[in-house]
Amino acid sequence: MYALKDELGDKIELQVKAYALIPGDGTIRQAGSHSAQGRMQAGLEGKNDGLEFARWPEDKPVPYSSIPALEAAKCAALQGKAAFKDYDLGLFRAFFQECQDIGDKDVLIALAARAGLDEDRFKQDLDSGSQKDPVMVEFLECLSVFGPYAQGIPLTSFNNSPPLVGCAPMEVYRTGIMRQLQPMAG
Repeated sequence: MYALKDELGDKIELQVKAYALIPGDGTIRQAGSHSAQGRMQAGLEGKNDGLEFARWPEDKPVPYSSIPALEAAKCAALQGKAAFKDYDLGLFRAFFQECQDIGDKDVLIALAARAGLDEDRFKQDLDSGSQKDPVMVEFLECLSVFGPYAQGIPLTSFNNSPPLVGCAPMEVYRTGIMRQLQPMAG
């Protein structure tokens, strides 16, 4: 979506909202066959667009929750749109390509450094817990609006239409956007 936003500029507005794929209950989880199949499918869907998805190691627990990563992304956003974009892309790369635990605070701080954020400010914002409520508000909003559809990421909606869930080829997103930009012939 970021590539399409760069391509289309002011013609579209990209709103990225927090959606917890793994809300978290503290239970340690191992990657199951559903996760492996999802990553494999995403890799096939995104391959032509340069996206890579690594299989999660079977002996490594998956993050217990994506809430910490969503809070961290909100903290990055406090440093500006470009900081958020760089951090958000870093989170996806860390989780889907590098199989890092994006629920781990040390990983989140290292990603802030890699994205070039002001680390002291980032740590302070993260430690304050000030972004937990905004994350939960957006997560609950997503569930109330998209309910049964809300079962994967990214969850993309064009002007509140039924969402596109999961990784799809760039052309699918481009088609959805162009349908919204072009008035219906009547």
